[in-house]
Amino acid sequence: MTLEPRQKTLLWVLAGLLVVLGWNRLGDLIPSVGTAGPAGGQNEPERARALATDVVGLDTSLLDPPSGEFELGRDPFRYGEVPRPKVERPKPPEPKPRVDPEPVVEPEPQGPRPPSVSHLAYLGSFGREGQKIAVLTSGEEIYNLREGETFEESFSIAEIGYESVAIGFVDFPDEPPKRLPVGG
Repeated sequence: MTLEPRQKTLLWVLAGLLVVLGWNRLGDLIPSVGTAGPAGGQNEPERARALATDVVGLDTSLLDPPSGEFELGRDPFRYGEVPRPKVERPKPPEPKPRVDPEPVVEPEPQGPRPPSVSHLAYLGSFGREGQKIAVLTSGEEIYNLREGETFEESFSIAEIGYESVAIGFVDFPDEPPKRLPVGG
């Protein structure tokens, strides 16, 4: 690996800084290194006094909280659920026995009824808006019908929607039309 002259200069400066810093740190750790001896620096007793620190005794009675002032609670450094007080709940009332109601039977309407559309299936529609044609099947018979047209002598197309068709009854004009969805 070849270094440019600038990189070599930076490496020499870095090495020099490391040597100076190392010598100073070594002088702090070993008293005889980094000093010129007794004539050039401090003597040993003065240096020991300068490095000595006063040690103060610890009064452990100050660490205990005064009794009665603090209520001991949950320890924030301990994991687990906080115990909750037990609350007695009143017993729920006994359920009443279930009595199934009588099924409601709707009375059969008197008179004639419209025919069933269950045999018809709506396949979809095609054509422009306002000129739609509905496609219905009845067994193997296929019907392509516009709104208002009748088929099978008793059904008529009341409305063609996007996903359903409304089938009216020719003989029962007051009966609401039945909706058939696509595929139904």
